[in-house]
Amino acid sequence: MKISVICPTRDRKDMLCRGIDSAINSICDTSKVEFLFRFDEDDMSTIKEVMEYYDTKEISVKPRWKKFRWGKSKFRVIETISRKHNLTMKFLVGHRHRYHYMNRYHDELIHISEGEYIVFWSDDLELVPNDKYEGWDSLIREGEGQLFIFFFRAGVSKQIPWRHPQWPEVFPRKLWEINGRFCPNALNDWWPQELCKVVSPDVRVILDWECHHHCLYKQGSDMDKTCLEGRMAWDDGRESTVKDYEYYDYEEMLKIKEYIDKHPNTKRTSQYHDTGLSGQEFDKAGATGRWKR
Repeated sequence: MKISVICPTRDRKDMLCRGIDSAINSICDTSKVEFLFRFDEDDMSTIKEVMEYYDTKEISVKPRWKKFRWGKSKFRVIETISRKHNLTMKFLVGHRHRYHYMNRYHDELIHISEGEYIVFWSDDLELVPNDKYEGWDSLIREGEGQLFIFFFRAGVSKQIPWRHPQWPEVFPRKLWEINGRFCPNALNDWWPQELCKVVSPDVRVILDWECHHHCLYKQGSDMDKTCLEGRMAWDDGRESTVKDYEYYDYEEMLKIKEYIDKHPNTKRTSQYHDTGLSGQEFDKAGATGRWKR
């Protein structure tokens, strides 16, 4: 089973590579894992630096276009092989959607991906070494042919002084196909969390593997330009900063639930199946702009 790691990124070569290295160094079978990055077309210097760092060999460059639910998108796909790690890396280059439309970056990446499961990576994540297992990919591969949503455990840090299921999140590609998109807005990290409250209780799986979220947007004076122009600009007004903002759609969750009910998982993984969330009430207050009103 193939696994795709997807990551929108901008002007963060050092942090990106630090995190991707942590993921690559903990893979059991690199031949079955691909990495896909989405860069803005005005950030070519960072692409060049990342390609040089991973000693990539260009395989092909293809223009692509796709009509998504949010509109048409045109971008280039640069497929490469990292000679440093002997694995596939794909670089998508296109229009700068900005943080406000993070969901669009993810839709483009998933469209190009080939994995049965999609790992949603952020360019400020770093996996913690774990000698309990052969690789994190081997744990996800236990879900082959099933419909699980995996969550890594957050490591304790100054920015996040507690442990709870967090990024990276791992999503079956099939669930993206059902609605023709992953999440309707920038708050894509909460979409799987909320989805798990209504689908079958055996879907949510917590991996026994920690990940540090460096949370660059909480670094104060050390905050980088990417965050200032992205997350901070978004936080200033949240959904009011996007004229065509869409809230989470309950009907889309029901479509996924219906599909899972008709195609139930027939086995469990070796990891913790968190059934406690099933049946919880939705948070429809809309304080963070999550729900369709």
